[in-house]
Formats: sequence, structure tokens, C-alpha cells
Amino acid sequence: MKQLSGWLSGWKEPCKACGESLRQFAEVGKARSEDDRFAFYAVCTEPSAMSNRAVAKLLERWQAPVGLLRDLEAHGLEMLKIAGTPTLLVLDGEGRMQIFEMGANPNLREQLTVILQRLGDGDDLAAEVLAQAEREQKDYERRVALA
Repeated sequence: MKQLSGWLSGWKEPCKACGESLRQFAEVGKARSEDDRFAFYAVCTEPSAMSNRAVAKLLERWQAPVGLLRDLEAHGLEMLKIAGTPTLLVLDGEGRMQIFEMGANPNLREQLTVILQRLGDGDDLAAEVLAQAEREQKDYERRVALA
């Protein structure tokens, strides 16, 4: 089992931001190709009317050579409440979601590289995000009480 997985999900055609995001995602995957802890997949949520060949050609046009998974009925979009594309999901080796980012990120290549390095070092990024949110909530409650 792969220790870490990166999934870019929920992209549709035509979507210029999806193409750019997938290209950057694939570049990070290529740079990590020798590290067997990582797996990179593009998850296509286009309806089944779009053939696998058409999706593969789209990835080619976007210069995004990455593993392809199909979610023909877009169950993932519904279950994860993904409202926009592109969406980045990063899972750790236990299948726990560590990063969930909706929307285009022009710095995806750089940020994903850091994220994967930190996860590879054993950092629990999701726990950090939750702890930060809890600190902010407590700070907000303290300020409201003082007002």
C-alpha cells in the first residue's frame, strides 16, 4: 500500500484552471516518481458519455501524464460536497484526508511539494489545521466576551 496518495479530483472539460492544475499536479508526480510512497491520480467526474479515450486525450492536451480514475456517476463530488473544480485531495498512507483544497491554485506545484515532504516526514497536517481552527475559535469567543 502506498504511504501517501495525491488525488486531484472533480475536474471537468472545458476548464482552463483544471488543465493548469492537473499539469502542475502531474509535474509533482513526475518529480516523485522514484519514491514509491506516493501515488498520483486524476479523478475524472465527467459523465459516462465521455469515453475513456476522450478523457485520456484531454489529459494529453493538458500535458498531464498522470494515472486516471473515473467516477462516472460523480459519487465523490456528492459525498465530499465538492462544489467546484478543480479540487485537490491529499490522503496519507492510512487513507485519512490531510488536505482538501477547492479551486485553482497557481502555486500548486510548490505547495504540494512542501505538503508531500511534510507528510513524508510524518507530520499530521490535518491535525495542525484543526488545532489552528480551534485556537481561532477560542480567540473569537474571548473577544466576544470582552466586547
